[in-house]
Order: sequence, then C-alpha cells, then structure tokens
Amino acid sequence: MEDRYLVLDYGGSAVKYALMNRNAEFLEEGERPAPRESVEAAVQTVRELKEQFAGQFKGVAVSLPGRINTDTGIAHTGGAYSFVKDTPFRDIYEKVYGVPVVLANDGKCAANAELHKGALKGINSGAAVLLGTGIAGGVIVNGRVWMGSSGGAGEFSFVMDNVPELMRYAFDYTGADRGPKSHEASWSGMGSVPGLLGMYCAKKGTEYVRGKPGQINGRDFFAAYDAGDPDAVLTLKEYGQVTACSIFSVQAVIDGEKYAIGGGISARPEVTQSVRTAMEDLFTMYRIAFSKPEIVTCQFRNEANLIGALMFYLERHPE
Repeated sequence: MEDRYLVLDYGGSAVKYALMNRNAEFLEEGERPAPRESVEAAVQTVRELKEQFAGQFKGVAVSLPGRINTDTGIAHTGGAYSFVKDTPFRDIYEKVYGVPVVLANDGKCAANAELHKGALKGINSGAAVLLGTGIAGGVIVNGRVWMGSSGGAGEFSFVMDNVPELMRYAFDYTGADRGPKSHEASWSGMGSVPGLLGMYCAKKGTEYVRGKPGQINGRDFFAAYDAGDPDAVLTLKEYGQVTACSIFSVQAVIDGEKYAIGGGISARPEVTQSVRTAMEDLFTMYRIAFSKPEIVTCQFRNEANLIGALMFYLERHPE
C-alpha cells in the first residue's frame, strides 16, 4: 500500500484534517471543532484522530498559527490558541501517535504549498503574501521557505511601514492600549482586510472598529465595488498601492523573483491586479538597484496549509 500521512491544520474555528499520499492527493478529509481551551483539549482531538485513522499513516504533519520552531517542534505562540506558550507539541504528539511528527507555521505552510506545487513552483526567491485579518505568509530564499532563527520569518503583519507612528506608539505613547495601537504603524494596519474596510469606511464618513459586531465585511465591500461605487473602486486602488509599497520594502531585502497574493480576498482577481499595477508604477517612478518581481495569485486556498504541512514533513522525512 502507498505511504499515507495524517495532516492537520489548526484554524480559528476548526481543525481540518486529511489523509494524504506523497503526491499530496486527498484520500479522506474532514474537520473538527477547534480545541481552543487548553493543551489537554488539543491532545484529546489528536487522540480521536489517531483512533479514526488507526494503522493508516506513517507520519503526521501539522500546520499551526503563531511562531512555530519547526526544527525543535516547539510552538512558542499559537495565534487564536492563546494557551500555547513554548509548548513542545512535537514531543507531545509523537507520544500519542507513535510516529514522526513535523509542525510548521500556517503561513509558511501556505508558502511551501505554492513553492512545491503552486504559483511559486521553481523560484529561487520570493514570497507568499496572505491578506486576511493580518498579513501572513512565507519568504522563500534559495529555493526553500526561510524559517529565520526561531521560526519567526515572514510575519508580514509586523513590517513597520510608518516610522513616525511606530516611534510615537513605541517610545512616546503612554496609554493603556500602547501595544495594540502599534499595529497602526504596521503593514497590518492598512494592508489587512480590516485595513481595506477601514479605508473604505473613512471615505464614507464612518468609522470601522476591528472586531465590532455588525460592521461591513469583505462581501459588502465587493458588492459595492461590483455596483460601481467610486469610493470602493478608489479604495481597492489605494489598497493595491499599500500592498505594493510593503512588498517593495521586502523586495529591497530579498530581491525576489515572484510574489503570490493569497488570502480569502485573493479570489477576486482585481486584488492581485491592483497590486501588480501599483508595482509597475513604483518601478516606473524610481531608479532602483533591485529587480521588479512578478505579482501572481496563489493557486491554493483552503487546502494550502494541509499541502504545505505535508511538504515540510516530506522534506524532513524523505524516505
């Protein structure tokens, strides 16, 4: 029988799972509620999946949010899984499953899927940029997803693109929300989906507050865009410029060949096109000492983290 692997993707509301072969073909898949309460709850989900697929897999690959050190198997943070703090998940899961386990950050998994089988296949350097509640992704250097010293490379939300604001909130601001306010100086401040919606609401003379119930969402925005709302059309143009400028800063460091735009809103081709147009304008206006990268759309969406997690496992266990 062909080698099979159990692959898990921990999202905000659910854990997706799949039984996959070495070609990243899905043999069986499903999901369970996200165990966001405790390590014990997460381990219980693992035990249940072990029983469900008993004897059917030779290894386990896991995609997790947060800062994940794939070399040590330690989850230093866990995003929506707030209980995660320097948790040795690889060792915990290997005790339960009795087979090798490899963990990686979800943004890096998505980048690895695009690198091995998708829009970034064959490149030497570049990045996947995933536009969502924040800016996730992964940087590719020398044909591999670059992890950094502790698994933190590619956390694009924290690219600081407004230095005066960063200085104000980091050094001068004394309010209780000093830390949360600092996101306004980052790529996430304007380049996330909430950033897009905030830009649109400002044009409409209203305020967008992240996380507040009953506010405009992405579907509402694109309904206005499709109806020809000039404020929506202008907002998407400016959003593309924000994203292109931030990619431009990354490009000054890695001189990449190609950037793949992902996240839910990338299903709209206008999003990638707005970034591509703005990048063309940047390179027209400036004499620059590095190359102009190609801007494309990610090939994979909901399955990207599962595919990329499996690729990380196979890189470390090629037999």
